[in-house]
Amino acid sequence: MTLRLFLVQLAVLVPGYALAVFVGGALVAGLLRGRRMGKAEDDAARRVGRLIGWFERFLVVTFVLAGQYAAIGFIVAAKSILRFSDTRDDRAFSEYVLLGTLASVSVALAVGIGMNLLIGWLS
Repeated sequence: MTLRLFLVQLAVLVPGYALAVFVGGALVAGLLRGRRMGKAEDDAARRVGRLIGWFERFLVVTFVLAGQYAAIGFIVAAKSILRFSDTRDDRAFSEYVLLGTLASVSVALAVGIGMNLLIGWLS
């Protein structure tokens, strides 16, 4: 790998991950603002949800960059299975989690694909 290619990748990866993880988190939070969480509505649940979203978007971007799109489906499926017992009896919470997950994954996919295109274009 040449130094130029390394610097191009670095110049795309660092701000790209920050955009996906943190700005994406703000976008998802804005979308969910004002929506009821149901039974689990408290600050602790929102903080944990924010951390889960950060990791989720980080992993999705990483899998997009690695071309491992099937792994993204695995993340969504695993999260759905783990949340099923929490959301089964609370429709508001189910909708909140589903909307947050879909928005989070969509943002991360868009940013990851954009990063791939930008790296290819600049290389």
